[in-house]
Amino acid sequence: LRAAVFVGLAACVCVPFGTLLAAWIDPFWGNVAFSLYLVFILVQMLFRKLRTGPKRG
Repeated sequence: LRAAVFVGLAACVCVPFGTLLAAWIDPFWGNVAFSLYLVFILVQMLFRKLRTGPKRG
């Protein structure tokens, strides 16, 4: 419950800034930024998987 309150409050504070930023950025560069974010998540997941190694069982 504590985490949900924290996430809800953070969203209430950050969403107006996010909408202003989304209106300010050109759609092409927004797509580029989102694609780079997805690549970052992919690399992070690959490193975690390679570090833990294959599961045996």
